[in-house]
Amino acid sequence: MNFLKALPQELSEELSELVRVLTPHTKKLYAVGGAVRDFFLNKNISDLDIEIYDLSLDKFNELMQALGAKEVGKSFQVYKWGSIDIALAREEFKSGTGHKGFVTIPINDEKKGSKRRDFTINSLMINLLTNEVLDFWDGLKDLKKKRVKHICKDSFIEDPLRVLRGVQFASRFGFFIDEDTLNLMKTLPLEELSKTRITWELEKLFNGEFYAHGMVAFYKTNLHKSLFNLNLSWKDLAKVSRALQRYSKNIPSHLKEFYWLYIFAHILNIDMKSLLDKFSFSKKHYKYLLNSYHPKSYLSDYELVKISFEKPLNEWVGIVLEDYSLRAKKLNIYEEKFSGNVSVKDVIKDGFVGKDIKKELLRRIELAAKKDFLGTKKAPKD
Repeated sequence: MNFLKALPQELSEELSELVRVLTPHTKKLYAVGGAVRDFFLNKNISDLDIEIYDLSLDKFNELMQALGAKEVGKSFQVYKWGSIDIALAREEFKSGTGHKGFVTIPINDEKKGSKRRDFTINSLMINLLTNEVLDFWDGLKDLKKKRVKHICKDSFIEDPLRVLRGVQFASRFGFFIDEDTLNLMKTLPLEELSKTRITWELEKLFNGEFYAHGMVAFYKTNLHKSLFNLNLSWKDLAKVSRALQRYSKNIPSHLKEFYWLYIFAHILNIDMKSLLDKFSFSKKHYKYLLNSYHPKSYLSDYELVKISFEKPLNEWVGIVLEDYSLRAKKLNIYEEKFSGNVSVKDVIKDGFVGKDIKKELLRRIELAAKKDFLGTKKAPKD
């Protein structure tokens, strides 16, 4: 397999140009990290990390500036050029708390460079000049075995973010976590991590394709306790996993980012506001989830229409449940609220003022809904 040919056209063209510019100056130009892992998993690659092992810092900076790349690294020079991140190879040493509390130094040894990666499956390297694959830590073997395994205990425990990364890899790829790695993960203090970074990793975990693998890893690493302060059984999380799997095919693209929180909170009876406040979610999350109704049983047409009194059903995350999306479109309440042909003008004309206008408007809309839809309950789909 050819790495360059596996890339989407735009990224392939960017990389070809970068290789052309750097070829006279280096023999150690490597694709590293997630893109290489995804190449061997035959997955789509949207961005790329490059490391160079045989340039001085001055020469590297000179070449990057001539290329027009943008410097983005703060503690260590990393340049972005299109969808490619380019850096000199480096070692990292823990110097403080948190995910970013590290000192970095440049190196020219590929094995040392790959050792700083979190898991063996992320340590693979491809020389972009020769197409040679370097695999110092049996990453290819672990990809074949579908195993998430740490490289070095001493460096692994320096970064608590690796707990969440390991779990979301299990969920995204359908992998299991090595037993020794699991034991290490359970010892790391997650309170060092920022709310924002925890939120990002949770979204990757719960949006993964392999919900069961993700929930097993979530449970075994005790994230339900350390992150959510919940005493959950495996049965509880299995229920979440089944619900996520069952309704995943129904998710409209604009609701995908809210789906897992909706399912997680309502299946486990967690207060939505406390869940949103605990992490770093956007205003849109509050808008779509704060008062998100979760039905206890299959809804009739009338019950669906009632939800649309306040907003069209494409703004209700519960639309992912059952066949509600299809039915909402047939009832013309998917993109528009149900009005029952009642207007505010008519209510005002009849003498209502102030807060009574809205109250009377809703009363009339509900009467119209009862007239047209009450008693039209349909059987749920198998």
